[in-house]
Amino acid sequence: MSIYYTQLVDVLQDAGVICRVESVNAGWETRARSSGGFASPPKGCIWHHSASKTSPTNDLNYMIHNSDDAPIGNLLLDRDGVVWPIAAGGANTQGKGGPLSFSRGTVPVDSGNSQLWGIEVANNGVGEAWPSVQIDAYFATSNALNAMFGNQPTDCASHYEWAPTRKIDPATAAAVQGSWQPAATTTSGTWDGNDIRHECQRRAGHIPPPQPPGDTDMASSVLILEDANPPGAMYRCGLDTKTWVKDGNMSAQVWMRINESANGTKVAVDGYIYHYMKNGNLDVIASYGPIVGDIPQGHDEYGRH
Repeated sequence: MSIYYTQLVDVLQDAGVICRVESVNAGWETRARSSGGFASPPKGCIWHHSASKTSPTNDLNYMIHNSDDAPIGNLLLDRDGVVWPIAAGGANTQGKGGPLSFSRGTVPVDSGNSQLWGIEVANNGVGEAWPSVQIDAYFATSNALNAMFGNQPTDCASHYEWAPTRKIDPATAAAVQGSWQPAATTTSGTWDGNDIRHECQRRAGHIPPPQPPGDTDMASSVLILEDANPPGAMYRCGLDTKTWVKDGNMSAQVWMRINESANGTKVAVDGYIYHYMKNGNLDVIASYGPIVGDIPQGHDEYGRH
């Protein structure tokens, strides 16, 4: 059995990730390291940075055509949040390291290239800013890939966790922009792998957000999306209580259910878009607790249209 993930572009686009194929990465559907395709679905995704500061074309020329170890990585995520597929089969990017355990089993020592998926991301790793659009695409890509492989959102690890004696990526934590901020676990600013996995889980919508101290009746939000632009963005609702509201400042029609906490504090709950409109059907992110207030016309008790 030799698996080539030629559905990669469709899977990522369905998750709201922009993909690009040009002459520099053409042929990715049949590209692999010498061992060929995967013998079984990858057990997880390894998060890297490219340790370079150049254009996507230059990075890809090296990763695909000029390196003695090509193909390096299964895809490149550039600074604009665009994914460039590199290899649908196994790639050379994890190298020596391990073992490392995931939900579907342990990847043995030095077996990362044949059992894991390498996400290479454009950043020099020594202080260059990580734009929020790139961070959002990093999480959306990892979650979509793990769903395709039959894994949990938490089936991911930093390159440092795979090879702690010789790698620091991804780094630098202090340069990460946007609402999510990882802790640093090395003097080089390597992102905390536990912070990465927790945020992957949170953005996948599998756990409710934490409740503030003293609040016992706070519900999370349900989002109904119409023509979301861009999919994958975070939408924040204004303060309201026990009702459905529409955020008129957003390009998408976003309904968010906001509950009032037990102590009377008004709470605005953040929601992250993981699924988005496909084929005219609306997807719901998550629903926790009972529906409160008036349901928008045409929606059921779970917020579905």
